[in-house]
Amino acid sequence: MDLSLDDIGIELPRDPEDSAYVRSFDSRNPESLEEARDFLHEFGFVVVSHVFSPAECHSTRQAMWEVIEETSGSSFFSRLDPATWSSYRSSGKYGLSMRGPCFHPTLVANRAQARLIAAVSVLMGGVDQSRVLSGHDRFTIYRPTEVRG
Repeated sequence: MDLSLDDIGIELPRDPEDSAYVRSFDSRNPESLEEARDFLHEFGFVVVSHVFSPAECHSTRQAMWEVIEETSGSSFFSRLDPATWSSYRSSGKYGLSMRGPCFHPTLVANRAQARLIAAVSVLMGGVDQSRVLSGHDRFTIYRPTEVRG
């Protein structure tokens, strides 16, 4: 049985452009980040948009594909061949990419990206950005649970 947040009585502010999604807050707008901090305190999570540029997102996807192909063995898994995607096996629960940490340079750089650190600083109550520490671990891949035709 599929349940939505509305079905279980949790009302969340929705994205004004697409009500299927929860409201997000723009990392480029200091006032929006202040509102994000309030949202975080009220609901326990927050979605921050525009942290990474389209080019950074593209580089991140490429890095993830590279890691998957290297760890899966590209002879049977290829990003270019969706028929091979079912052969991907995560290294544990929840779609983790590997057992140990993943130190691909692009993925490591993402953890120290300036807009990310600035947004986290505001969300933490305005803590000095030099005091924001970022851990590094792995990435997770979630396969689609529904195919829309």
